[in-house]
Amino acid sequence: MKTSKQLIASLLLFCLSLSVNAIDWGKVEAMQVTLFYPGQSSWEWLLTTSDHKGAKKIRKGKGCRECHEGEEKDMGSLLVSGKRLEPNPISGKRGFVNVDVKTAYDDTKFYIQPKSCKPIF
Repeated sequence: MKTSKQLIASLLLFCLSLSVNAIDWGKVEAMQVTLFYPGQSSWEWLLTTSDHKGAKKIRKGKGCRECHEGEEKDMGSLLVSGKRLEPNPISGKRGFVNVDVKTAYDDTKFYIQPKSCKPIF
């Protein structure tokens, strides 16, 4: 398991690697993405229709976004509260965070640039 110092070092290395490529980030439009606290569940829960309404869709290869797009804030807040799928909620943990990101690609690589590389923890 990584320590906080190792995570910060990894984040800094990631941020430094963003400036190495030849992408003109000033020409790339940012997109806001809502990231939510995922909570804990098992594959059994995810694939059991009596527990999870989307189990049949998951079994057919559909992703979570197909059913839950636009629900990220509510889902994250519910999960972090400990009322669903999180047996040991972290006190003071945010249920979601909005992040502005830019993405680009070339012939061989996919690039992601967050609006800010400041740690959010």
